[in-house]
Amino acid sequence: MAISMKKNKSNTYEQNRKKSEHGKIAGKPKKKVAWSVNDLISFEKQCETDDDTRRQVFNTIVGGMEKAYSWLGEQVAEEMLYALASWNYNKFINQMGLKRHVFLYWNKGYLKSSLINIFEKIVDERNVGRIDSVTDASLRGGPVEIDGKYTLSEPLLAKPFLVCDELSSITTKAKKEEMLTTFLTFLSSGQLHVSIKAVSNIKRAERKRIEKNSKGMITFDKSDLLNPTTSGYTLKNNVLLFCATYTEKYRPDEALEDRLVVIIPKQDLETRGTFGRVSDAMAKNPWDNIWEDNQFQKHINGLRHMIHMQDEAGKMRYLKTFPIELRHKIEDELDHDLSAREQALALSYVNARHFYRLETSDQEMIDHIRWNAMSRNGQQESKTNHILRLLEKGWYTIDELMEHTKCGRTTVNNVIKKKKPNKRATDQGKTRCYSFKPIPKEEIKNCVNNKIRKEDA
Repeated sequence: MAISMKKNKSNTYEQNRKKSEHGKIAGKPKKKVAWSVNDLISFEKQCETDDDTRRQVFNTIVGGMEKAYSWLGEQVAEEMLYALASWNYNKFINQMGLKRHVFLYWNKGYLKSSLINIFEKIVDERNVGRIDSVTDASLRGGPVEIDGKYTLSEPLLAKPFLVCDELSSITTKAKKEEMLTTFLTFLSSGQLHVSIKAVSNIKRAERKRIEKNSKGMITFDKSDLLNPTTSGYTLKNNVLLFCATYTEKYRPDEALEDRLVVIIPKQDLETRGTFGRVSDAMAKNPWDNIWEDNQFQKHINGLRHMIHMQDEAGKMRYLKTFPIELRHKIEDELDHDLSAREQALALSYVNARHFYRLETSDQEMIDHIRWNAMSRNGQQESKTNHILRLLEKGWYTIDELMEHTKCGRTTVNNVIKKKKPNKRATDQGKTRCYSFKPIPKEEIKNCVNNKIRKEDA
């Protein structure tokens, strides 16, 4: 018996010695280590006070997203974390810059919904309101009768985070103007007054219960001698929007668009090999494996704690106004005056990075402003429009259009197929070039003569 035990110990030692690079022992998965409640509480306290821990939370989550979705995951993860930081300091510190509502804008079929679902999981689905098929009433709430008693339906806008897989849910509704007004008002000010006659049917005791449960988010109008039956309430909340669309047709109107940070991929997803690298990352490191990793989960819990707590340790270092000298330096570099929106966006970028104790150089800020301007221009003037503009100016082969616009071959071919520009052979006669310009008369004559010769022969 003793010999048998010794042998087992020896085998265990040998197995432990032969660990693989992926942390497996003798072909078996590494056993997960569960974090105790005390460990998690200790880590949450570290997140409040320790600068290195806050940086670690940022780097771990961005690194996990990069493993799962390559450069696209990294880009979206960074913007998502900046958005959550902006939500935090807008909640706890007033006048700290623009809230960074995130808008994913690129072609369909490239992970937008998956990335939005990840955002939901990271902030906890219980804190998220999903906008799929939505009405104005579901956004702002309204009086409903249940078992003969009137109460108030829970508004979507009472949730701290809103997600929308397809922005057409808001931008293409029949009562588009009414809904957009409700949405815009709330995104900009975080406050909305609702006046509906049926609200007067809600009893005083029920109103008090609703106000108490909403924790200050819903306040009914106070009644008085002149107005004994009030029919309105005020909705207050700090809301962050994470949304997406794939086509210019569903692009938000200018007023809504102005409140969003537009995310356009830094590489063309349709160029051969580019999305392949993202797909390769997904195959090697499935998101579910990364999500279930204990270290990753610990940092997710740390992030959730951080965004719901005031940053006492770092609040004195937040920028409240854009430094004049820095603004002049950036304007000289970019060769244009910064608009109020550009300044607010740059300010929120610096403060969001500071939330995770990341330093921001002047050059990083300049690059960020420049990229945001390009993203917004890229949204307003889509890739299709870019191709059409070139075709109006001159003659281009498909390869030349791809080179000038950085679009994939599929995109270029689809535009040519739908818009049907004029086509002619190049000088070598092997490839075709396209344009909306008329074909020169000399070429038309030569083409007709060649056709006649072939028919005669």
